[in-house]
Formats: sequence, C-alpha cells, structure tokens
Amino acid sequence: MRRRVTRTVAVLGLLVAVAVAVWIVAGAVSDSSDTADEAVVAPRPADLVDGDGDEDDAEGDDEEPLPRDGSETPDQAALVTRTVVSKGDEDDDDGDGDGDGVTPTPTDNDGTDSDGIDTPTPTDNDGTDSDGIDTPTPTDNDGTDSDGIDTPTPSPLTPETPLTPETPEPPETPLTPVSDVNSVSNHDDENAQGVATHQLARTAGSSARTRRQRRSPLHNPPALPEVAFPDDPALPTLGRLFDPAWVWNVSSHRFPDSVDDPSRLRIRQFSHLPGRSAVANYEAQWPEGSHQPPEFFTVSLRRERAAAVSRFPDDHALPGLAQAVHPDSALRLLDDHVFRAPRRRMAVETVRYRPGSRAVLRHQSGRFRFYARIVRPVALPSLLAAAQLVDASRFVSAPVVGCWTEGGVAWVPEVPGANLRDALRAGHAPDPALLLDGLHSLWAMRASRSSARPFDLAGAYRRAERTFRHALRDDAEGRRLLRDADTALREFVNAWQPTAIAHNDFYDDQMIVMPDGRIALVDFEEAGPGDPMLDVGNLLAHLQWSAATAKPDPLDARASFYDATKHAALERFGWHPHDLARREAACIFRICTDTVRRIKPGWQQATRDGLTLALNTLG
Repeated sequence: MRRRVTRTVAVLGLLVAVAVAVWIVAGAVSDSSDTADEAVVAPRPADLVDGDGDEDDAEGDDEEPLPRDGSETPDQAALVTRTVVSKGDEDDDDGDGDGDGVTPTPTDNDGTDSDGIDTPTPTDNDGTDSDGIDTPTPTDNDGTDSDGIDTPTPSPLTPETPLTPETPEPPETPLTPVSDVNSVSNHDDENAQGVATHQLARTAGSSARTRRQRRSPLHNPPALPEVAFPDDPALPTLGRLFDPAWVWNVSSHRFPDSVDDPSRLRIRQFSHLPGRSAVANYEAQWPEGSHQPPEFFTVSLRRERAAAVSRFPDDHALPGLAQAVHPDSALRLLDDHVFRAPRRRMAVETVRYRPGSRAVLRHQSGRFRFYARIVRPVALPSLLAAAQLVDASRFVSAPVVGCWTEGGVAWVPEVPGANLRDALRAGHAPDPALLLDGLHSLWAMRASRSSARPFDLAGAYRRAERTFRHALRDDAEGRRLLRDADTALREFVNAWQPTAIAHNDFYDDQMIVMPDGRIALVDFEEAGPGDPMLDVGNLLAHLQWSAATAKPDPLDARASFYDATKHAALERFGWHPHDLARREAACIFRICTDTVRRIKPGWQQATRDGLTLALNTLG
C-alpha cells in the first residue's frame, strides 16, 4: 500500500513538473511576440499635406477631418483621462494668440455620452494634473466654472465598473494590419492630394542602414515638375526652390542614413511672404528597388539668411511632434496624459502636417483610437477654449481627453461616420437644417464665454492680396482680375467687424455625418468672436471651390447642397442675399491662395479661374 502511494505521488509530481515547463515555454513565446508587436512598429511619414486652402500664409489653419468609415470607440472601463489647465503664455510673440486656456470637460451637454463617443472621466492618478496643479472640480455651486464659463457636469462611467488605479487592462484586440491604404485613409480628397500613413514594421536591428559619402555633384539630379514663379529681390534664391539639384544638394546632409539619392522630388506645399520669407515642403521619392519609404523635408528661406532645412518630424515650432510621431514615445505620452492603465502596443499615422504651424496624428493602441492635434504650445490655450465652445453647441463634438501642455498636444477620440465632403461626392446630402441648427446654437452663446482673439478678416484678406500681387506680377489678365476683385471687396472687408461667437472656419470638410445622421464637428480651433453670416459664406465658398476644381460626376451632390443650404439660410435668418454674397466672395478670394500654396504647372490659370469665381459670386 505504501509503495502504491509513493508511486502515485511520483506520477503526480512528474505531471506538475511537465505542466510548469509548458507554462514557462508558452509565457516566453508570448513575451517574445508582445515585444515584437510593441517595439518593432516604426512610423512612416504620411502624405504630409494640409487641408483645403483658405490659408494665405504660414499662420493659416489646417483642416483635419476624421475617417469616413465607422470605427470602434474607446472602452471606457479601462480609460481615465488626464487633462491640464494651462495658463498659456503672457507674450504672443508669434501672433498665435494668448490667454488662459480652459480645459473642456469631456462630456455631452446633457451629461450623457449620447453622441456614441465613450468619454472617460478627467482625473489623474493622484488627483492632480500632470503639471502639478490641482484640477478644480468641474462645476461650481452655481453651475459655472471659476473662469465664468459654463461647464456641463461630467457623465459618470458605467456605475457597476468604477475606475480605480488597480483596474486591470482589458484584453487586447490585435491591431488591424495596415496594408491596404483604403482601410486607413483619413480622407481621400483629391484636393488634399494624399491619404493617411502606412506603418512600416521592422525588426529592432533593421533600422541601421549603410552609410556612404554623398556624391558631389549629383550625377542624376532628381526630377521635379517645372514651375515658373516670379523672382523676389529680397530672396535671391527663391527660384532655387524649384531647382531639384539645388534643393537636394542643400538638403542631403539631413539624410545621412539614405543609401540612394531620390529619383523624384515633389513640392507638397509652398508659402511665400513677399520680401520676407519662403517655405517649401517636399516629398522625396527613392529609386525603384531601394525599399525606402518616401521622406519629407522643408527648405526655408528668410531675408539675408542662409537656407534652413528640416526633416520631418523635426520641427522646432512644434516641440511635441517628434515624440508624438514615433510609436514608442507616443505610447509613453498616452500613458502619461491619457491612460491610467499602461498600454503595450501602439500604431501612429500622420494625417496632416503644416511645417511650423500644426499637425494631426492618429494614435491607435489596441481598440483605442485618438487624434493627436499638435500646435505651437502658445496656441494650445486657444484650442482648448475653442473646444469648450463647440462642446456646448448642438453639434456632436469629440472632447479633449488628454493634453500635454509643453508639447502643444491635445488628444480627442475618433468619431465614427463619413466625412461630409465625401458623403456629398457620393450623392448623400444631409438636411441643411442640421448644420444651421448647430451653428445657431454656437452663435447664441454669450461673448464672455470665449477668451479667443477675434477673427481678423481684414488681416487674412491683406495677406492673400499681397500673395496675388506678387504671384500675378507678370500676368496682365491676372492683374486685371485681381484689381476688379479688390475694388469690389476691399471696402466691405475693411468695414467688417465681429458680431457674435462663431466657428470662423466652417465648411464641409470639417464635419462628420455619423451613422445615426447627426453632424459631428471635428475641427474647432478658430471658434471665437466672429460673424455668423461669414460661417455660412465660408461653407458656400468651399462648396463652390471644391466642386469647380473636381472632376464632373453625376452622383456629386455638392451643387444641389449648395443651393439648398443657401436658400435655407436666407429664409431662416432673413439675411440680404448681397450681404451673404460678399462674404462668400471674400472667402473664395482667400481660398484662391491654394493655387499658389500647392503650386504646380498651370497654377496661373487656376488662380485666374478662382478670382473669376469670386467676381461671379458678387454678380
């Protein structure tokens, strides 16, 4: 009997040992797999473009629509936000505005997540903001914040699952392989000339490339579309920005890890302030078979200074960009400023980038998807204040759920739905009343709710006029059109004054049509004192411009939506048609600078066509 018991114990011990060994091996394999997923994903810069062209200088805005197709929202049971109340900068050296930033409470106006966007409660692990400043209770006894801005009470998370620092991380959902550009495209706008970024997976040791000495001079200069642009005596090397050999010779030192010289350069964006500066952003495409992804870099010229070159994502004006664009550092940023439970996986897509001004990145960690909006740190308080206004309107808005003050980065969750411009091109037009309802709720807000600087229509108009005056200097027909447009618009523009809270950059590419038909507003950075009629005029101007520059399509509903929206606005608000037409024409005038900023062969004729469109709008 004793021998039988001993034998049984021995067998059981052997089975336990085998089970432990299997468990250890499985764990090692799993850890190795996780490490590969976490560490080897490397960013590949996207099609670096800004949005639809109503910016006429380097201080314009980008338009960053969210994806067209439906997507999952963050699992609120594993997410707690960390917001930062920023005091901003007292000095506004670069003209981006200043003032105290108001961190929006990430909830709907009615205190529920009725917009289908799961929004976490804004708390830190230790009850303080990451900047060491205690975050005040979202509402005071009188229902307003201490800064005088009404803030809706935050909606509670699922009552049965209170969040604590010990909340375990939910099971990970593997990231969708980013192999088909259509599956991750942020916006397939032919005017934007680009889509979102693929991710480039590689092993940790594969990043080292063979280094070599540069060929000097270039034996095979890269190709670049031929563009003629008037000289600027204050910038003697302005014409060199269109010379591919010169561009690459002054820029190649920024690419010590590239094996080959590029086979082709393409100008992604061109900005010129006559007599002061010029900036060109390029895409470098490599010879077939080099297996190098496209690279993006910027050459800047300033009066009496040597050419300066920067390589994406290095941008001294956007200190948060470099960290936010690399998956490993971006993951740490999310852990520090958005998540409470540490994450292990990260994917990054570059959606929009305007050198020295702003960028938009898509951050995905498992099932959690956010858009990181990166601006100059001095501009971040204005962005947060504008988000507060839009969140209190009748539009669905993506609330700010995390903020990194020093880097100028704010995170908003992804909104499911279709970009309105894409929907219109496909023949699906919403009821204009939905847009006008949302705008009206924004216009009705008290002016004291905004600390943003007023919209400067006259300044924007003057910058556009200076651009045209130089660009069309040698074009007799273009000068005549410019003179006629300026004669018709200048008196109105100089007399224009803000009259109410407004969006100040409202148009179709800024909105998402959600699956239930509601309209979500996904760009809000310019909200503040402005002109309600100018909001509608800007929407009409963009509808006209995008339809005029697009290929004919019988499904395209932009023209009919233009007519319906214009009629609905005039009837609802009792505006005079000529007053609305002047605002629409002024917006088209500004949008015309897009022909110079995205300069390519035939830009002069495109500029003349745009000025003609502005004049025809005036009747």
